[in-house]
Amino acid sequence: TELISSHLNWTLNTKARKNFFGEIESGKLQDLNVVRCACEECSGTRGSFEIAAGSFAYYCLLLLYEGEEEVRIGSRTLVLRPGQIMLWDSTIPMRFKILSPTKKITVFVPQSRWTMLCPKARA
Repeated sequence: TELISSHLNWTLNTKARKNFFGEIESGKLQDLNVVRCACEECSGTRGSFEIAAGSFAYYCLLLLYEGEEEVRIGSRTLVLRPGQIMLWDSTIPMRFKILSPTKKITVFVPQSRWTMLCPKARA
């Protein structure tokens, strides 16, 4: 539930571990959502079902500062390492896999706000 309230709708796989470690802190800065997340190995999917269950469209700027995370969008796979950032679109299906204990910050920007600042953001 905390993942959904901070990171939108995902189907999460923690490998059915009873002692899974995950910590989320979130806050708002006007209409931006800022989320700090620390967790151990897990994976998740955000497909058509999860996207349809949400009511907002965001561009999400993720900064990984510890660990490794694999992200798959369509046929493209990216492995993020400390100090790397990525921008992802909450309306496009994707998968992630945390490869080692990870710490990251994600800023969720409403697409309408981002488009005002950068009209060709969708491209």
